[in-house]
Amino acid sequence: MLPRMRTRDKCMEMIKQDDPETALTRSSLEYLIRSGRIPRVEIGNKILINYDLLLGHLAKGTDEPTESLPDDEDLANVAAIRKIKI
Repeated sequence: MLPRMRTRDKCMEMIKQDDPETALTRSSLEYLIRSGRIPRVEIGNKILINYDLLLGHLAKGTDEPTESLPDDEDLANVAAIRKIKI
């Protein structure tokens, strides 16, 4: 079976047809593509996405931990203001 390769706009259109109340936005889709989480094929200026892989990724979610804030000890080392000798 051939993969269903679609443009970003067509993917958004198909998702909205399946789920009119979707929370996925075009900018969210752009983020997924640019971050490499969704593979893409570039042909000239056109970017194609495997629609089935996109749906699979959205259904699966991510197992990557969210970036956490540094604890107080790390914050003291990173955000310290230092005196500069002139």
